[in-house]
Amino acid sequence: MTLRWTRGNGHGLAFRPRSRQHRRTALEPGPIGLNPPDRRIRLPPSRSGTRSQRVLWTNRIAPMSPARIGIVTISDRASSGGYADLSGPAIEAWLRQAITSPWSVDYRVIPDGFESVRDTLIDMCDHAGLDLICTTGGTGPAPRDLTPEAMAAVIEKPLPGFGEQMRRISLNEVPTAILSRQEAGVRGKTLIVNLPGKPASIAVCLGAVFPAIPYCLDLIGAGRIETDPQVCVAFRPKGA
Repeated sequence: MTLRWTRGNGHGLAFRPRSRQHRRTALEPGPIGLNPPDRRIRLPPSRSGTRSQRVLWTNRIAPMSPARIGIVTISDRASSGGYADLSGPAIEAWLRQAITSPWSVDYRVIPDGFESVRDTLIDMCDHAGLDLICTTGGTGPAPRDLTPEAMAAVIEKPLPGFGEQMRRISLNEVPTAILSRQEAGVRGKTLIVNLPGKPASIAVCLGAVFPAIPYCLDLIGAGRIETDPQVCVAFRPKGA
């Protein structure tokens, strides 16, 4: 059984754009989803007047399309109703504290297994058009823990630094973090990050890697995310 629902974060309307092209701002050409606060409008030149008269700059702020974030809990027991999922809500709670820009969530609970994880991730990337997907569960050495194997079949560009950093920071908490096989990677214009299964570990890992996520989304042409510096200081080079 797969459980799924979608909702917004209260910062703006949650909607499902027909395609990623609809996120492109009409103000001027640029990468999809990049709408920095200082986005300006250049008016078309007229046939008369000086150059300074023909070009008008204004500080009008372009509207920001809500980023679309997927949360996937991978668990046989949670998907069958054996127990209430705590990991997915823990991810959502952390994101609601950290993200200040508009976003909506696509939340699913699915069983363990290669095909289940692979098919869900492909659907969320290729059909739902999500910008960021955070998974939880299925990254250990148990026979049914096949999230990394499914990730390898889905992503086009692996980003090994995410898994390395999460294992490094988690080892400060528990020695069994060395057993984790968390990965991250990009498929099209979607970033996928595997998080651990325990809510306490989820908060630790998100705090360690999320500062790099907004700029990664910028680079792949996904939706723009702004963060609360009291929770997470997102790193972007000057001018990005």
